Amino acid sequence: MRLLVLLSLCYLMHLSNCESLSNLLGYYLGFRRLCLCRCGVQQGPKTGIHSRMLGGETIQPLQMPWLVYIHTNKTFTGTLISNRHVVTAASNVHDILPSKVSVTLGSNGLCDKASSAFNASVEAILINPKYSPSRRNNDIALIKLRNEVLFTEVIAPICMPVYDIGDKQQLAEVTSVASDEKKISTYCAARTASLPILSERSCLSATNSSFVTPDKGCLGPVGAIGTLCQSDIGAPVMTRFTTLSPYRLIGVLSSASCYEKQTPLYTRIIDHLPWINENIRRDCQCF
Repeated sequence: MRLLVLLSLCYLMHLSNCESLSNLLGYYLGFRRLCLCRCGVQQGPKTGIHSRMLGGETIQPLQMPWLVYIHTNKTFTGTLISNRHVVTAASNVHDILPSKVSVTLGSNGLCDKASSAFNASVEAILINPKYSPSRRNNDIALIKLRNEVLFTEVIAPICMPVYDIGDKQQLAEVTSVASDEKKISTYCAARTASLPILSERSCLSATNSSFVTPDKGCLGPVGAIGTLCQSDIGAPVMTRFTTLSPYRLIGVLSSASCYEKQTPLYTRIIDHLPWINENIRRDCQCF
């Protein structure tokens, strides 16, 4: 009977792709809490973007409803992945108490006065147990919100990856509120850049190989300066298979610099998916 209900849901919501079916199977086997909502759905104009983060393309208001801003003694970007958890870089929050952190949802910029924007308090900060501050391997953390978030058109999670794409996807998008290390240039609105995903060989040759741990990926172009900045660390690295496909979170930006020839590195989500799923399995997750 339960299986028939799941098949009916597939039909009603037109969930014929393998990712959606895998989510439903996970629910059927007790791995996930299924909610009738969609993840990774971009709002507003759906245009291709190929520009630098600094001075690049400003996204439309509330275009990416999973984008959140995390406030400590600084402000950085995170990504909503369920109705209770946000993912970001561990290097941003590893030595900070939950009481000193707040999260802004429903806004695509620091100067946004949208009525949908609100600040959420934080219950816990979950640092990956294998995180190493010196090498920044396993540089990923979950922020657990004190209260559940009600999903709307302007507050919704991104989709999680279901398998390792490697470097098969040629481009990834990174979205953040951009500022540089020297505070020469800062933008109120979130900005996005479309960057090439480097192969493992190109990645190792383009950066200090000691920092390219097994859970890391690299973004190009090789040798570019100012593509991404240190303040962008924690931002989502996203892909989608076609312009009609949902966005999927493949990484969290882990290192970048505006003023050095530094190849941006990101922590691969797929490598940490078991740890993430264990912590969010009681949450409402969309598909």
